[in-house]
Formats: sequence, C-alpha cells, structure tokens
Amino acid sequence: MNLRILSGRRTLVTVLTVVALAAALALAACATEERVPGQVNFSTPVPRTPDPTAAPAPTAVPAAPAPTAAPVPAPTTAPAMSMDTAGTLHVAMVKIGAPTGLPSKQTGGGPEQMPERLSIMEKLVEREVDLSFTPWLAQSYSLSDDLTTVTVDLKTGVQFHGGWGEMTADDVKWSYGDAGLENPESIHGSVGFINNHLEPLVVIDSHTVEFPVEQFTIEWDRIYLGIANVTSKKHVDDAGADVALQTPIGTGAFQMSSWTADNEFVGEAFADHHGGKSSFDTLRVLEMGEASTRVAAIKTGEVAIIDSVPISFLQDLTDSGIKPINDHIGGSQQFVGVGGNFWQQTYHDRDEPVPPRPGFLPDDDHPWIGDPNDPERHERARKVREALAISIDRDLINEEVLLGVGRPEYVPYFVSVLPEHPDRWIIPYDPDRAIELLDEAGYGGGFEIPIFVAPDIGSLNQEVWEATATMWANIGLTPRIDRTAYQAFRPKLVERKTEYLYAWLGGNETATMDLPRFAAAEGSTWSEGDWNWGIEAIETFQAMEKVNAAPRDKEARIQANMEMGDFFFDTKIGFGVVFSPDPLYFNPAIVEDWGLKPGNRRNFESITLKQ
Repeated sequence: MNLRILSGRRTLVTVLTVVALAAALALAACATEERVPGQVNFSTPVPRTPDPTAAPAPTAVPAAPAPTAAPVPAPTTAPAMSMDTAGTLHVAMVKIGAPTGLPSKQTGGGPEQMPERLSIMEKLVEREVDLSFTPWLAQSYSLSDDLTTVTVDLKTGVQFHGGWGEMTADDVKWSYGDAGLENPESIHGSVGFINNHLEPLVVIDSHTVEFPVEQFTIEWDRIYLGIANVTSKKHVDDAGADVALQTPIGTGAFQMSSWTADNEFVGEAFADHHGGKSSFDTLRVLEMGEASTRVAAIKTGEVAIIDSVPISFLQDLTDSGIKPINDHIGGSQQFVGVGGNFWQQTYHDRDEPVPPRPGFLPDDDHPWIGDPNDPERHERARKVREALAISIDRDLINEEVLLGVGRPEYVPYFVSVLPEHPDRWIIPYDPDRAIELLDEAGYGGGFEIPIFVAPDIGSLNQEVWEATATMWANIGLTPRIDRTAYQAFRPKLVERKTEYLYAWLGGNETATMDLPRFAAAEGSTWSEGDWNWGIEAIETFQAMEKVNAAPRDKEARIQANMEMGDFFFDTKIGFGVVFSPDPLYFNPAIVEDWGLKPGNRRNFESITLKQ
C-alpha cells in the first residue's frame, strides 16, 4: 500500500482500483449469518455464556466428537499443486519460530503457540462451532455447587507421541504446574491468569484431577481448562527439560518429524491419535514472513493454505480461485494502548505502594503520559491522547485499507457491534479539533510519536497501522513505527518499561458484554510479573472483579463492563481504530474438506485432500 500526505485536505490515499474495491464490497455483502466453510463470513455466532447454576457436581459434560469435515466449494481457477504431494499438506505461515515443548515457554502472541496451532499439543477442552467448550483430552468435567472446585475425568487410552505412554492426571498436574502454578520462572502467555484463578492441581487418581479455584470466573471452562497444553511428565523427567523444550511431545494429530527454526516444520500423522488418524500422512509448514510471498506461493500451488494476509490481497486471491475461510472466527479489533500511563499507586490486593515503573515518564518528551499527582500535567496529557484518537479517520481506513469489510472501533476490548455498545463511545473524526487540543496542551509544534507494531503477530494489520501513523503526521506529529520482533519487545511489557504507544488486539464479538475482560484488567498490578499493555489503572481490575463477583447476575456483569468502557473512553489511555478481518486462505483444487473450528488450533487433521 502506498501512502502519501496531501496538503490542504488531510487525506489517506491508497492505490486501489474501483473495480477491486467494488468486488470486495460485493464479497462482503454476500456474507450471511450461516457459517459456510469456503465463504468468507465476518459475522460471529453468539457464544454460550457459561452458567454456574447449570453445572452442579457431579453432572458430567459429554465427551466431544471427533472433528468432522465440512464441504467447501468446487475448485474454479486455482492451480493444482506444482510438486509431488501425495499424502502431504503444504502450508505457509508468517512465523513458525523454534520448537517450544514446555508449557512454561509457550508465551502469548507469537510462534511459541505453534505446538497447539499445528495440532502437536492439545488442551483439556476444545471450542466448537457454536463457541461452546466441550471435553477434548477430558472425558467429562464438573463444577462444584460452591464454585470452588472443578473435577476433571480424563479420557483413557490417550497416547503421547514417541512411545511416551498414556496421558494421566500426573501429566496434567505437571503441565499446569510448569505453566505457572508451580513454576515461578514460567513465561507462559497466560501465567497471570493461571496464578490468579487457580491453586496447584490435585491428583485424585490416575485419570481424575481436581482444579482448586482461587478466583471464580464465569468463563471457568475456558480459563481453567483451556489455558495450558498437556505434555508428558515422563518425557521431561527422562529426557531432561532442554530436550523436552526442543522436542514437543503431545497427544495431537501430528508428531514432530523435524523442525528447523524460523524455516520449516514437518509432522507425521499420529496413528494412535485419540480423535482418529489424519487422512493425509505429512504436514509441512513453511515460514514465509512476507505476505506477498505467501500469496505467490498459494497462487502457484507451492502451498495449499496460507495464514492471514492484508485484506488488500483479497481480490487478487479470489480472482485466482483461492478461497478465504473464517470458520476459526478470525479477525480482531486493532487498538492503541497509550503506554507509560502507570497510574496505580497502591496494589490491587494489599495496602502496599506500587514501586515506580521504569516506563512512567510524565515529561515533555512523552506528552501522552499523565500524572495523577499533577492535575495540570494530567489534563494536558489527556488532551494529547484525545487528539491522537480523534485524528484517525476510521471510516476511510475501513473503506480503503480494509476494502469495506471491516468496521470502525472505539473502545479497547468492547467491539462496536455489541448490542450494548453505547453511541457515546463513538469517537468522531475531527483533525481540526485535534490540532486545537495539541495547541491547548502546549505541543502545537508537534513531537515524535513512537508506536510498537509487532511484525510477527499475524493478526496485527500492518497497513492499518501505517495508515494510522499517516493520519498522525497529518496533524503535525512525527510518527515512528517500532517493528521489533514481539518476543524481543515482550520483556519491556513484563518489566513495565513500556513508555510509548502499543498496537494490540482487542478481540471480537465472541466476548459478549457480560464476560470479564481479563486482558484489559492486566492493565493493573493484577498482572504483575506477566504481560501488560503499558498501563496500570486500578479501574480495570475493579471492573473485572465486579464481573467475577456476579456469576448469576448478568445485568450486574454488563454494568461493570460498561463502567470499564466509560473509563477507557473518558481517559483515552486506550482507543480502538478498526476491526480487521483475518481470514485464512486455501486452494480448493487441493483441499476438498476442512473442518476448521474457532480458536488457535487450525484443525489440519480434519482436512481431506483431493485425490
């Protein structure tokens, strides 16, 4: 995408033909409420809200069926595979990284999630098409009447790769312990969730394990049972942690044959998989960082599937017979976290002062950082943040960058299509007022505005952030995009050193207004020692606490979240830009069926290749 700044009218200019835009809009208009694999469908079914009153012990949840295949349209002009691929599925992804076989090393947001995405390692539950959670490695599970214990009965006969034996309760306890419950060195992507919600697991017998609840949440099935991959304790004990890290051993449909870091993964179908053996023998995944390279690879038939690319490629791909699919419920709100605003002065759970944060730099070099102890400075910084928010033409970004298939967004973690989303949260486009606000704050001459945009997080739409930066330039600022790899930048987030803006993802409408916003609440001391999006404000934690405290009162939960949304809107310490769809793409000349389900896993084992 080429961007330029026009004098006079502040306009974002993209090189898009009228024909391409019209075709893309027509494609979006064809999306229906029925989820049909092979059609792009950017709507999302309403998820089931877990009801604790409906899960008394010892009622068991029925076991999940094996993944089933769903039909896709017949091939049109897509090319056949250009190489001998009998029994092999070729896939291209933006990043595969290095193998990470230990739960404690599976950090969030990056390639460390590959063991699950590639169906090497699995979790106790799986998300279904209707967005409910059903047992996967579990046979059944139940929640006690007093909401203090979840009891999980494991499937029997589930085998680990490499002859490492049958999965037992000891493996589950060890995996959760390594992820954080019993490993203070863990950098698991949800280590904060794990430690805040659970106590160390208790083995009852070989196939029964108890989850003692420290903090109850209405999303107990997702947060307690769907948060950590299960690996073999015996493998770690016998082979050692270093070997286990480099050799992921799981229960999934594919076992690792080879993994060349940042280059290629090859997996073989696991004959003893508890869900049934894959219909093809080999899964080969190539790392291709450039979106244009992935597009070329699928168009020529080098690969059959690619992960997300900017929507600007959509017309070219569909013209070539390549099909988008959104059955994983891809797409996410793109939002700005205005880092450095570490305002919390007392811990959320004790009367103890919070030590100074390295990223808290409320000075003229960081005009966006406020200081609650300096009201004049605090208000000036708020005006700067408001100027940043209202200088973004969200409709124009949606129309020209997202080809009209996205939508404007305003408040982090509360997408604009939620029925309860109030009109008062809509942020107007007013660049003239933005310039006035900068003058009022004392920064009429402009300043550098750095923003971190991870290049290796596929769901972050790079073109959206380039367009956003251009609009900040249009009001006299000097944007700088920091494209450090996510894992290299992550320590700044954990150590509270983030002093500038942070581009991140605020989810989609699967998070209904009555569900807790855990990632938002990590913008407080609740997440100390874990990821944090560059702010600390007690209001985020307090709202989440109110939600969790009302498991049987949906309206109270909604009201608490509305308070959190109001806080974000009023302070602008975070603000949305657009919702960016994030479909995957497949070649229907190669892929006949794909039972893709919502979530991180790609369910490659459900694919049937054309003969």
